[in-house]
Amino acid sequence: MGFRSLRVINEDWVAPSGGFPPHPHRDMEIITYVLSGKLEHKDSLGTGSVILPGDGQRMTAGRGIRHSEANPSSTESVHLLQIWILPDKPDTIPDTSRRASPKPRSAGSFASSHRATALKVR
Repeated sequence: MGFRSLRVINEDWVAPSGGFPPHPHRDMEIITYVLSGKLEHKDSLGTGSVILPGDGQRMTAGRGIRHSEANPSSTESVHLLQIWILPDKPDTIPDTSRRASPKPRSAGSFASSHRATALKVR
């Protein structure tokens, strides 16, 4: 399953009012990028946010985290990419962070960045 540290790259569409109920993860880096629609995230750390198109979220599952993802819209689907990467170091402290897009963009376009951010994986 996967290729080296890369476990999956999923392209998902979540139906209006649909989603994934609370479920656990451990020792995984999960990156979510919303292409269109909105995705609501809640986790066992007390973190909650709505991820908008062009926004990205990184979740370090570490020694264990539970989270849910839901489409808060009753009329519009959400289209997203989700990438799972095995961490370089297991059993770390769970963490979630979100990066908002710097400016509005159309669905399906990606932002360029002048700063590189490294995620060390095995």
